[in-house]
Amino acid sequence: MSSTTFEELVCLVVPHVKRFPSFRKDTLVVGEILSCTLRYLASGDVFGVLFPYCHSTISKLICECCSVLWQVLEKKVLLTPSVLNWKKTVREFEDKWNLPHCVATIDGKHIVHQVNYFYFISYPT
Repeated sequence: MSSTTFEELVCLVVPHVKRFPSFRKDTLVVGEILSCTLRYLASGDVFGVLFPYCHSTISKLICECCSVLWQVLEKKVLLTPSVLNWKKTVREFEDKWNLPHCVATIDGKHIVHQVNYFYFISYPT
């Protein structure tokens, strides 16, 4: 993520979360909260690796920041499907894959990939 995109996201989040008090003398600013949350969502690391704060503080931070991100970005990212959006998606899918009337029907979860068991065993480790 670029620094400008991060700053735009911070500007969107600031009105909803100003500061998160910690038990230390300082307080956590929105940029730190957001960077910790984004790093957790992107990597799935353990809370202790993310920031030098206790587990309960980081879990509260991430929970609060995720709910704020959902409130702020829901209308911008998840658009309500309309007929025009579906027609545009269908047209792009047909142009790219040359498969008419098949938009959003092919998903990797529906295709079963089976490999012969001996194919796996035949290679020495």
